[in-house]
Amino acid sequence: MHSATTPNNHLKSQAAANYLLVAESTLRKSRVTGILCGRAAPAYIKMGRTVLYTRTDLDAWVAELPKGNCTAQTAA
Repeated sequence: MHSATTPNNHLKSQAAANYLLVAESTLRKSRVTGILCGRAAPAYIKMGRTVLYTRTDLDAWVAELPKGNCTAQTAA
């Protein structure tokens, strides 16, 4: 299967990175370190060489992000 989204609502690594607005390399590194953006990385499934994330797990991870100002913004 070559699509980024599988029929059973799993996202491949690149699609998951896009969904979370992070670089795929950052998401890949989080699978090794267990940390993404200073928090526990979202759960993933490995099927052979393919890494999959469920949209439910990604949504839960995003929902737990602290609310506040973006650290990329500069003071005016």
